[in-house]
Amino acid sequence: MGMGKKIIKSWNCQAENDLEFIAKDLLNYTQTPMAVILTGVVGAGKTTFSKYFANTITNHSDEYVSSPTYSIINEMENFVHADFFRIQKSSEIIHLEIPLYIEGKNYFFIEWGINWLRDIKKELSSSFTIYELEINILKKQNNINQDERVFSLYVLD
Repeated sequence: MGMGKKIIKSWNCQAENDLEFIAKDLLNYTQTPMAVILTGVVGAGKTTFSKYFANTITNHSDEYVSSPTYSIINEMENFVHADFFRIQKSSEIIHLEIPLYIEGKNYFFIEWGINWLRDIKKELSSSFTIYELEINILKKQNNINQDERVFSLYVLD
């Protein structure tokens, strides 16, 4: 049984200050509660985007969302941010007790979660819509610091 995905929207990101717009605009194309699987290479901007998104939906406009790589799951008000980079087997996901973190929350962002999609789905209530936000870097020859990114939002079934 294959997982289907359907493109909803994509955004071009020229610079980091575009992320605030993308974070706000993403709300126009999604429904809550949502689980968003962030995909992209190391350094694509998954944690940075998560920070902008969290600041968009919470009252902490300047509170930094640290990468949860070491704690695996962080939460801030209505936002839960997980990083599955170090997860090696599906049994580890059960032990995270995800339902306790996301109960009553509307936004669950998971970095490095795509390989664990089936396991994540088992932890979510049926009210959650699952999305993938794929971040691709478009390399520019002349200036490494100004690499453009394309953010593509998919709904997964």
